[in-house]
Amino acid sequence: MLKEVELRVSRENSIVNLARLMNPLKKSQHTSDIVFVRGAKEPIIRFRDTYYDIMVDVSLGNHDGVAVCQLMREYLSAFDFMQPLAMFIKFVLLSYDLNDTRTGGLCSYFVYLMVASYLQRNPDLETRA
Repeated sequence: MLKEVELRVSRENSIVNLARLMNPLKKSQHTSDIVFVRGAKEPIIRFRDTYYDIMVDVSLGNHDGVAVCQLMREYLSAFDFMQPLAMFIKFVLLSYDLNDTRTGGLCSYFVYLMVASYLQRNPDLETRA
């Protein structure tokens, strides 16, 4: 099953604060594959939570994270078929190594927006599901 978490907290000095977060993550027995991505539009720390077996992205520079989370909650409650369809697309992207934006793939946010747009333009799909 594909799972991931994106944590976004608006903070000043995001690079410094992310760097401070690296040591506790490295020391944790529940994290692996820890990468500090400085070259991204916004610096992020990407790691695997080994306890839940999910990928986690932490960004401290995004000021619209709360609004994005609210929008996704609204879409997920409006479209029952959104989650399974998005997960299927994410699985296909993963199968072709197109799930990582660092290598030219699509991020989860884009996939969910694409699915929401498709379901908005095809409302009869929700009634047939």
